[in-house]
Amino acid sequence: MATLQEEIELIELDVIGAQKKLDFATEDLKIDGKNLEACCIKHASLLAYYDEIQVQLKYSLNKAKLLELKTKSEIYVYIKENSKRDYTDSAIKIVIDGNPEYIKARELVLMVEEVYDRAVAVVESFRTRSFDLRNIISIRENELQDVIIRA
Repeated sequence: MATLQEEIELIELDVIGAQKKLDFATEDLKIDGKNLEACCIKHASLLAYYDEIQVQLKYSLNKAKLLELKTKSEIYVYIKENSKRDYTDSAIKIVIDGNPEYIKARELVLMVEEVYDRAVAVVESFRTRSFDLRNIISIRENELQDVIIRA
């Protein structure tokens, strides 16, 4: 079984990899100066690509939250079993919140949440981009209906 530090490092590696992939999102979202047909063709695959990154980050976030809960529970049990005094739950919570192991686990959750939120924003931007592309195509179609064919 992996130690807390090893589990944290594995999650961090996953998140850092996803974060590097998200760095290309701004360029992938840009439609200015690109061919409309090429944008439409690539759009579905780009949306699926970034959606998959979001799903992977959701898994990492759930793993990090589970790790945080596990760490908190282990510290709680340790205090309850080894304390000479009978501390209240609120006093134990204060001790847990200051524990370095718990702080590491909590910081991991915050880091993963930040990158996950960014992935959610990117996917939402691609969904909005779908409407933008559809509107641009409709405008182009409407412009073509007034064209007179001369043979």
